[in-house]
Amino acid sequence: MPQVEEDGHTTEPLNGKVEEMEGELIGGSSECSEETADEGPRSLPEAQRLKREGNDHYKAKRVSLAMDRYTLAYATCPKEEKIVRAQCLANRAACHHYFSEWEGVIEDCTEALELDPSYTKVLLRRAN
Repeated sequence: MPQVEEDGHTTEPLNGKVEEMEGELIGGSSECSEETADEGPRSLPEAQRLKREGNDHYKAKRVSLAMDRYTLAYATCPKEEKIVRAQCLANRAACHHYFSEWEGVIEDCTEALELDPSYTKVLLRRAN
């Protein structure tokens, strides 16, 4: 059972998967290989499931867990699914916004706009 810290972050263990994925995202390139760490081939249904879990966590104010799920969803989503990948980044940017992590908001929104330049909601969030 996750414990909620005073700052709103949770301490649910995810067996190191999120940390591995974040390392790939933060590293020199945000592009992931065709296979994700311990996940096998990229899968749109799995990415969509993880994104829905993230949405459920966000609605329940478990924002740290939501951010973890959006990160995994992005890493699991096939590269050619640019709109879904942009949505994962936009949702993760909303989590960064919740925690006042402005650099994270800008980075995720910028990358989402690179994937989908017509994503108006992300453009507005980035400008905000």
